[in-house]
Amino acid sequence: MKIRLVPTHTRGRSSIIKNILLFLMSLLFFFFVFEIVLHAIDYYPEPVATRANISLYDPLLGWKLKPYYVGVEKNNEFEIEYKTNNFGFRDEDFLFDDKQKIFFLGDSFTFGEGVERQEILSALLEEKFSRFDVMNLGVPGYGTDQELLLLQQLGPEFKPKIIVINYLVENIKRNENQFRRLSNPSTGLDYEKPKFAVVEDTLVLLNSPTTRPEFLEELLKGNNTSSFTDTLKKCYSCVFFYQRTKNLFHWEQKIDIYSVDYEANSSSWLLTKKILEQMKTEADSLNAHFLIVVIPLQNDVVFYPDQKLSYQLRFEEMAREGYIIVDLTQVLVEQYRTTGVNPYYSIDSHWNSVGQKIASNVITSYISNATSL
Repeated sequence: MKIRLVPTHTRGRSSIIKNILLFLMSLLFFFFVFEIVLHAIDYYPEPVATRANISLYDPLLGWKLKPYYVGVEKNNEFEIEYKTNNFGFRDEDFLFDDKQKIFFLGDSFTFGEGVERQEILSALLEEKFSRFDVMNLGVPGYGTDQELLLLQQLGPEFKPKIIVINYLVENIKRNENQFRRLSNPSTGLDYEKPKFAVVEDTLVLLNSPTTRPEFLEELLKGNNTSSFTDTLKKCYSCVFFYQRTKNLFHWEQKIDIYSVDYEANSSSWLLTKKILEQMKTEADSLNAHFLIVVIPLQNDVVFYPDQKLSYQLRFEEMAREGYIIVDLTQVLVEQYRTTGVNPYYSIDSHWNSVGQKIASNVITSYISNATSL
């Protein structure tokens, strides 16, 4: 009988391949079990249900919040109960009385997503200025265009003394967008939003009333409303490890991502600036002080490059034109570098209570120094 000898290097290679396959199978099994566990404990509950439940269709604004809504938003960073008032805003009931009003217009940062109501900047401000009724008009997902329309609705009714627009730098894209589900399907805001255009230097509203939600499916047929990112979010284990390594390896070290949109003569900026100018006109007609508070994205704070970002340049130009601009970028950068405390939730990317308090302190300082108020 002949004995066949297998070369040592062949046996070694075969052993390595077996070990690699065994490792990969073990890893796959681990991810499979880990995925089941994360889903079982609902580790990443989607905020979509909350956004869908709290919102209702509005023919002018696209959507608004339900009056007297009570609900909970929960994820792995916070669990917050939201309550709305008689007008559908996250505040005490609005009263038609003689108390001077301050309007806070904005999106989910102003609404106070992820923080208790008493931690929202408008509530903190009201504690310091008891002579004012500080009205939180923040609605998640709103663009500056919707905030203008809301100001035109409520301004004549309440005649505010001060109007604050909390401008998130991302809004430059929202102002150009007409269908929220196409730009950001995961928000759960399944509505058409109003859209303006600049025609011969005049702001023109293109779609009023907005399309009712039940007719959107037919209107958007053929448009892909999901993305690879939204699909990937369904893999909880993928999200888990990504979120815990993104800061370590700087996966998301992207800053000034809207630099092209904030070029001085871009159509995006010209539209947004025209909307802000119209808001100032509305404020002047009400004899109200008008303040623009610029809210940076988290990455613009965490990875700030020690040079002015594109949006900062544009708002500096507006300041030279006479607008009152409070850019929170540098204040938040200094706080983060000095204390190491992130004023944003690391995963959710909204302000936490630290961010809300910083914003409140800066705006309080402005109001305190404006002796005419």
